[in-house]
Amino acid sequence: MYDQIASNKRKTVVLIVIFIAFIITVGYVFSRLYAIGPVGIAIAASFAILISWGSYYYSDKIILKVSRARPLKHNEYAYLDNTIEGLAIAAGLPKPKAYIIDDSALNAFATGRNPEKAVV
Repeated sequence: MYDQIASNKRKTVVLIVIFIAFIITVGYVFSRLYAIGPVGIAIAASFAILISWGSYYYSDKIILKVSRARPLKHNEYAYLDNTIEGLAIAAGLPKPKAYIIDDSALNAFATGRNPEKAVV
């Protein structure tokens, strides 16, 4: 399990670096096409870093807002809440915050950058 966690962290860093490099490359191409010089590259680099930082630190809040999720209430879904708590205890992790998405489609996902910020 710890090898998988380490592998996922490496993959995340690689994806973020590739994204930043791609946006800077696009900025370079546009700065050459429109002859705006290094300003285009600086704008692209700033944009890429800002978006990467924001998505890393706020991805859980963004996806919950986009999906119109609402916090799980124990009295409404006691079995689900107890199941999540039991799984967290068995895994030795803190209990994640749980949300409900009112949608007829079957769907479940987990997000968050670490166990303390996890959302199910």
